[in-house]
Amino acid sequence: MILLNLLDFKNRIIMIIYINMYKYTYLYIYYIDILFI
Repeated sequence: MILLNLLDFKNRIIMIIYINMYKYTYLYIYYIDILFI
């Protein structure tokens, strides 16, 4: 049971990291788009 919780916690952290990376990548692309247009 504890092991399952740890795995779930790890997956949640990975998900949060991926969501943040995606968000910042999107903002970065948007910013470059504005600069070059």
